[in-house]
Amino acid sequence: MKTSWFRAFIFSLLIFFILNFLFWIIGYGVADLLDLQIARIKQSPTHVILELVYPMGMFPWEAVGRSIASTGIGFKIFYIGFVISLSIASIVAGLFGGSIVKALAGWYLTSIICILLFIIVFLIDISNLNYYCFGCSMTDGIIQVLIIGLVNMLIFGVLTFLIALFKGRSSK
Repeated sequence: MKTSWFRAFIFSLLIFFILNFLFWIIGYGVADLLDLQIARIKQSPTHVILELVYPMGMFPWEAVGRSIASTGIGFKIFYIGFVISLSIASIVAGLFGGSIVKALAGWYLTSIICILLFIIVFLIDISNLNYYCFGCSMTDGIIQVLIIGLVNMLIFGVLTFLIALFKGRSSK
């Protein structure tokens, strides 16, 4: 199997988007709120991009806590999907990177792209900022996304590092 930082980046980004989309559709479908989300997308088409990168803007322990606190199974699926999509995307980066450095480069690039998409969506449509952080100023929202995104980048970067390390040792 060919490996490189570019493959780690592309595959982890695609997996991240696909899993987020699936958990988003399944979670809101089970919670019977899909019509509400479709109406939100009609009003603000950039909301789709926000939903695809939303897990990068939430700490994993916050997502697990919200999942535990949720009474409906749909929201449990939705919030646990945040952690699962970040984990699997970082694992994919570790598998397709080849070396530790290339795997981490792919994962870091995936994280940076998601953080930048978050910020761009805020700048394009302020209603997305209010959906993410109600009552925040633009500066507060961007700083919050940067801090949480960088923490997620580092936390799941450790997972990428470990996967690349174990894959490298097993291939020798």
